[in-house]
Amino acid sequence: MTTSAGSHPLWDLRSQLFTLDPSELGLTPGPELPRVWGVLMEIGYPEGPVSLVVIGDGTVSLYLPTGGGIIGAGAHRPVWAAGKALLETAEDVLELLDRPSDSSFPGPGEVKFHVLTFMGPRMAGGPERTIATGLGPLSALFWAGQAVITQIRLIVQRQNLG
Repeated sequence: MTTSAGSHPLWDLRSQLFTLDPSELGLTPGPELPRVWGVLMEIGYPEGPVSLVVIGDGTVSLYLPTGGGIIGAGAHRPVWAAGKALLETAEDVLELLDRPSDSSFPGPGEVKFHVLTFMGPRMAGGPERTIATGLGPLSALFWAGQAVITQIRLIVQRQNLG
């Protein structure tokens, strides 16, 4: 079951992200990222989605279904390096994505990718099990997103141990 508009705390954040003009962030097409300026990867769980946001200005944030999250993770070099790799992967697979027809959150066991481009948003998704196996065409995008989440976890662990 997906969450309907307005009933989840992340809905407003997503709406702002989908309507944001990248020039307001100083983002313009460049040689490494001529089309893509941001990625939102959402993984559905029974309690709600986990949402990873990566934007070309260095913003990396992870939002949890509980309403908590990690904001500003892109300030850490390993996180931003993984985030930049996610953006570059999105650039590589952009042809696999369509114009959005459904802005609902993913249901449990589903993954949705919202790739923000200078020409408008693109979207793709499917069952996490299929995408994570490496067999589906979106696997590279999924694992690039997982690499960002891993780097965020490592930073959080270091801070908690310190």
